[in-house]
Amino acid sequence: SSRGMSRKRERRARMLSSLRGYLRLILDLRFLLLFPVVSEPLAILLTFLLVLLFPAARVLLLVYWTVCLLDPVPYEGGSDLLWRIGLIQKVRGGSWWKETLRFGSISIQKTVDLPSDKVYLFGYHPHGVIPAGIANLCTDGSNVSKLFPGVRIQVVTLKLLWFVPFWREWMYLHDATVASRGSIHSSLTRGRSVCVVVGGAQEALETENGRMRLVLRKRKQFFICAVQAGAS
Repeated sequence: SSRGMSRKRERRARMLSSLRGYLRLILDLRFLLLFPVVSEPLAILLTFLLVLLFPAARVLLLVYWTVCLLDPVPYEGGSDLLWRIGLIQKVRGGSWWKETLRFGSISIQKTVDLPSDKVYLFGYHPHGVIPAGIANLCTDGSNVSKLFPGVRIQVVTLKLLWFVPFWREWMYLHDATVASRGSIHSSLTRGRSVCVVVGGAQEALETENGRMRLVLRKRKQFFICAVQAGAS
């Protein structure tokens, strides 16, 4: 129908707008100063170039993906070992994060105290071309550990991204986990708070200058997980 075709054209236009946003960001020299935030697309690009230019890298990539498939840690609440030895805290509290957030004018505004004897499910919006604001919670660039002492916050990300070399290791070092019901439930029941970018990849494709779209209608599983785990 003409109405269906119109919707398809509108969706295609929004996707192209998002891609143009990525390109403008990459071509901007200031992009380099925001490297910790935007390293995801760079990791994907680097992987693509390695496979394209070096055929032998394809074998290594298959081995890497096999390891990814067999590794249960991202689905079971993240790495306890890296947290116990303090490596996650050290990476998240790196001075480069404070400089990155300061340069990008990214900050967090505390409005209420959060008792450390509870767990929480945080919702982040908007996703945008790159959800740079999430760095407030998955790093200590805005001193979130001092604003909410004792609250360990884990950001969940798209499962597909856990198969991207370099980016996977980067997420490990920032205490991220897979965006799945099982993973979220595992983190909450083990005493860790979780932050979800509620609109996900679909909301990223809806990015458009001058307009803000919230994708939430079919995203109720997050709230079910919170209720089942007794999270706030």
